[in-house]
Amino acid sequence: MSGDLDIRVLIVDDEESIRFVASQVLTDAGFEVEAVGDGVEALARVKQGGIHIIMTDIRMPEMSGLELLEKVKLFSSDIEVIIMTSHASIDTAIEAIRLGAYDYLTKPFEELEVIRAVIVRAVGKIKLELKVKTLLGALRRRNEEIEKLYIQTTQLFDTLEAEEILEVAVNALSELGDRQLDVVFYGYDSSTRLLVPATRVPAKSSAGSMPEVSSSSKLYSPPSFGLETTGPQEELEDVLCESLAREQCIVLPLIAGKEFIGAFRIVAREGVIDDAQRGLLTQYIGNASVQLEKARLYATIETMATRDGLTQIFNRRYFEKFLNAEIDRARRFRKRLGLILFDIDHFKHYNDSNGHPAGDIVLKEVAHLARSSCRSIDVVARYGGEEFVTVVIEVGVDGVAARAESLVKLVSEHHFPAQEKQPLGNLTVSAGYATFPEDGRSLEELVAAADRALYAAKHAGRNCVVAARELVTA
Repeated sequence: MSGDLDIRVLIVDDEESIRFVASQVLTDAGFEVEAVGDGVEALARVKQGGIHIIMTDIRMPEMSGLELLEKVKLFSSDIEVIIMTSHASIDTAIEAIRLGAYDYLTKPFEELEVIRAVIVRAVGKIKLELKVKTLLGALRRRNEEIEKLYIQTTQLFDTLEAEEILEVAVNALSELGDRQLDVVFYGYDSSTRLLVPATRVPAKSSAGSMPEVSSSSKLYSPPSFGLETTGPQEELEDVLCESLAREQCIVLPLIAGKEFIGAFRIVAREGVIDDAQRGLLTQYIGNASVQLEKARLYATIETMATRDGLTQIFNRRYFEKFLNAEIDRARRFRKRLGLILFDIDHFKHYNDSNGHPAGDIVLKEVAHLARSSCRSIDVVARYGGEEFVTVVIEVGVDGVAARAESLVKLVSEHHFPAQEKQPLGNLTVSAGYATFPEDGRSLEELVAAADRALYAAKHAGRNCVVAARELVTA
């Protein structure tokens, strides 16, 4: 009758005959029964634990049934209490219910079946409340998991940097669910066909008997069909989970578009990864895949917006934005900067003699030489046609002059195809430079000063450098 709950009933009455009869009826009905003679002894037994239902007389020496009811409910509201009395009244019934009694029986019992029936009803209530608590607990845990997934996904969507996305994802995966997880991301190198461990977060708990899991590179060849959805998960688990049980280790591939980027190996240091946690992890990886694809698209768009399509150095739009920002910074912190404007000498003659495809090659090579001649913090951009510009950060007049001279020399010494057809016998550039704040305090002033200097270099015979300040003092 008690089902899987193993219901234990405590009968409390100072009359031995009542205790005997009630115990016999409930034992025959399949319940576990204990009986005591007073409220004090009953309360002591309740505090030991394991009691689910109490049947208590209302009038007993030392502690009444109502007093016992009140103290039991303070100890545990889950224990159901049934009041028995031979002195029934509306007032006592109301008081018993007010204090939390489940039901109210009068003695002598009209028939013994009423004892079993009231206990069965109380058991039904206990089972229902237990089921409700279980469902509420599961719902609460699910809500907590969803909230955590939402928070982690929000953090993921805050960045459009591919490397940062992977770092955020590894940390988030280690915290999803209720298991301590060891997470390693293996990036895939298509040239070597190796899965290479790139980012790792060890499980916080060091307990457990599982040996340390290897994080060395693994040889792997993804199938040629494209990995449109979930990827070859079983094959990846064979490669990365080694001898670990599948319930303890899962591998989730990371796909951007249709490209296999790598895989997350996730190991539970204690216990297993259940279906609920697996679902959370899989859902998060899906979010990470979407964000990584978005990051790659953003990087492509950003490159298109800021880079020259032919030479792949920065374009004029980016140069102007960068120079304005650097002028503001130089003005605030009293820094220096220089602007070198240079173009290819007789470039139209080169195009006419060798064709535009050959001219495009020259533009690419000059851009490469200019980029290699300056520091990583400096910016080289294509200003337009065969004109280029270099912004030199935190360098004075002499430093800017040296970089301009070095660039002109580097180009003149470089061998370009068919350069002997040029009027000067080789392919060269001319350069003019200006510095902040001496030659200008705005983008427009600096560009105009450098342009005048470049024009002077052209008239001075080309393949040379002219400073804007020389024009002022001339």
